[in-house]
Amino acid sequence: MEKIPDVEPQLMMGESTNDHQGARVVCYYTNWSVYRQGIAKYNPQNINPYLCTHLIYAFGGLTKDFELKPFDNYQDIEKGGYAKFVGLKTYNKDLKTLLAVGGWNEGSGRWSPLVASKEGRKTFIRSAIRFLRTYNFDGLDLDWEYPAFRDGGQPEDKENYALLVQEFRTAFDREAAKSKKDRLLLTMAVPAGRDYIDRGYDIPKLNKYLDFFNLLTYDYHSAFEPQANHHAPLYIRRGLSDFDSKAELNITTLRRKRNSDWGGKECVKNQAYLYYSKEGTLTNWSQLDWVDDFTIRYYIEEGADRDKLVLGIPSYGRSYTLFNPESHEMGSPAEGPGEIGKYTREKGYMAFYEILGDKYSLNIYDFNYAKAFAAIEIDCFDYKVLGGDYWELQNLDH
Repeated sequence: MEKIPDVEPQLMMGESTNDHQGARVVCYYTNWSVYRQGIAKYNPQNINPYLCTHLIYAFGGLTKDFELKPFDNYQDIEKGGYAKFVGLKTYNKDLKTLLAVGGWNEGSGRWSPLVASKEGRKTFIRSAIRFLRTYNFDGLDLDWEYPAFRDGGQPEDKENYALLVQEFRTAFDREAAKSKKDRLLLTMAVPAGRDYIDRGYDIPKLNKYLDFFNLLTYDYHSAFEPQANHHAPLYIRRGLSDFDSKAELNITTLRRKRNSDWGGKECVKNQAYLYYSKEGTLTNWSQLDWVDDFTIRYYIEEGADRDKLVLGIPSYGRSYTLFNPESHEMGSPAEGPGEIGKYTREKGYMAFYEILGDKYSLNIYDFNYAKAFAAIEIDCFDYKVLGGDYWELQNLDH
């Protein structure tokens, strides 16, 4: 196993220990959204440049020689996708634009041999710096799904991935000193599941060299499970159904706090449901309660700084076809995913605007949801994290 000196990361060119003052609002833009039809078609020029502190362009890919490449050369380069995306900084000088590399389709088959080889890591890092500077990105978001898992994953991936991150940070520091430019940011999309974390991610070492973590705190449940469930639950649901095969999967563990524990602030329980119930289908959105978090707490316990943790927030719902249309509570038995959305065209998946656009979507809805959501970090969230990231930006109500 190749090693490099374990040195402290340096601050470069006016960089602070925080890449952004205040809470981060990280938004992922996917380049395939330009191919959607109607109101679902979404280009970089549709993005409000003041909405987010960090915009991440998903995705870049890897060549067989371990170099960074465009995911869609036609849209990214020929049609000016990159240029339009980073051009948003002309409107908002504080905006940071990053490129995400990887994603679900890249898998471990290419990542694992890349990180296992000293030359592979060096090639990737050099090509990434060249690529990011050429197209005026401010940093790189690593999104390997997932080290030590899927076809090609190896037990050594955990150590090798951390080594890649250490070498990336060293190279970014050196490049900034040489170029006299601000250091490129280095972030990582990381899973919510404990097994994925334990087997694939050296949290203390990653924490030392990353600017922040983007938590994938959604899709805890899929539309192919035998019961309807929240795909991004903040806590274990009460009154679990016999059909609820994975009820223990959640962002949070339930532990009620007294008002005095919040410094005397009154924390009112707010629950929000967004159901779609039509012709035997149901889409769930989110449910809020004031609770301690499991995923975030676990990252902190494993060595992550809480101000480097960015909570993932899905801008979509998972839909189900129910056995009985009259039984549409959480945990109701389902026979498969719901029908495709009008614009997203994917079974078991509906964008936020698709849910809001259907009159049946709002049959149970608490309009305190927005207030409750905004209050999490301000008033009552125990382990305060510095922001949230949205997947995907274009699914929001536009």
